[in-house]
Amino acid sequence: MTSYLDAALIVSTGVVLPLWAEKFSLGVLMSGFLPTLLTISVAVGSILGGKLADRLGHTKMFQWNILFIALGTLFIALGQNLIFIIAGIVIAGISSGADLPTSLSVISDYVQNDEKGKAISTTQLFWTLGILLSQFFGLVTVPLGYASSEVMFCVLSVVSFMTFWIRRFSKKFNNLIMEFEESVVSEVKETSSKIRFTDLFRNKPVLRVFVTLTLFYVAWNIPANTWGTFENYFLVVVGGKSQSYATSLALIANILGFALNIWYLKMVDTRYRNRLMYIGVGTAFCSFTLAAMFGGQWIVFSIIYVLFSLSTVLVGEPLYKIWSQSLYPQNQRASLMGISYGIVRTITAIFSLFTPMIMKASPTILMLMFVVLTVVYGLAARRAVFLYKK
Repeated sequence: MTSYLDAALIVSTGVVLPLWAEKFSLGVLMSGFLPTLLTISVAVGSILGGKLADRLGHTKMFQWNILFIALGTLFIALGQNLIFIIAGIVIAGISSGADLPTSLSVISDYVQNDEKGKAISTTQLFWTLGILLSQFFGLVTVPLGYASSEVMFCVLSVVSFMTFWIRRFSKKFNNLIMEFEESVVSEVKETSSKIRFTDLFRNKPVLRVFVTLTLFYVAWNIPANTWGTFENYFLVVVGGKSQSYATSLALIANILGFALNIWYLKMVDTRYRNRLMYIGVGTAFCSFTLAAMFGGQWIVFSIIYVLFSLSTVLVGEPLYKIWSQSLYPQNQRASLMGISYGIVRTITAIFSLFTPMIMKASPTILMLMFVVLTVVYGLAARRAVFLYKK
């Protein structure tokens, strides 16, 4: 559910961005600022939340943090001015960022190694579902005008409150957690409690993993975040297409991605995972190269959008999560992933601030930048595979 809400928060912001731009008369700089603020908030939350989770306990952090996602999205839904929306973005973003390393660590604490890839990839399935449902709600609420944004964020708030109630008050769920803690977590703590966090970055193998995974994720996340956040903005504001067309295209792409993700769950813990990864890198590289060659016109952008969306299932966040949970020390896993995630989101946020201006000036330049980034994350992925095998 954390992955669902993270994706839904990002995509919902992208879907309603043209509505906010119209209602509050936002220029290109301010249109870039709001998604940037969300990304920075997620980055700060990841760094702080990861450290708190390792210090206070993964389960305790897991139980309470999601309540603040509910409050933040409620602020956005009910806000009738830009100040309320900004406040909601900050609260929801920080809470969402804090919950990501925490929830993944909770999963890894209780799942056996030979099923870890499938379990973590299932979170990616919900991440795709968050994109899909957000785009669906955006499409069906188009006739409502600005009220569409209120409906979309109300839905996120309700889902967050329901998830909080289950995590905190469900006896069945918490009894299951307690059983796992008694049988698994206590054994891990006994063997790893002497490891100090400050020593980890002096440990060359750990530092090598940290640098490799962070480089991989930042090079992948910049184009992926642009796809999720600015697809509507590009097609509506730059390409002159309708809000319905932009939302429908994204919906189709993510329905296909969701279906591919279901199939990928069967392959992720097999020897085919790395082969599929290279196919994903090749698809992304060809997509951006073709988009750059044809000048980033809206029809080419539409086709490339679908292809790149499918490639993200095979290479991207699922692998980053699997590698992170498999290669970091257990009792500092949330901290290290939180710091890595925070660095990536901060860099992505800075890029997002200028994305609308780059799109308006020359979509081709943007596509060429993505070609270079695809090469970078392809090489980093190859390095990560080597470290994983080693």
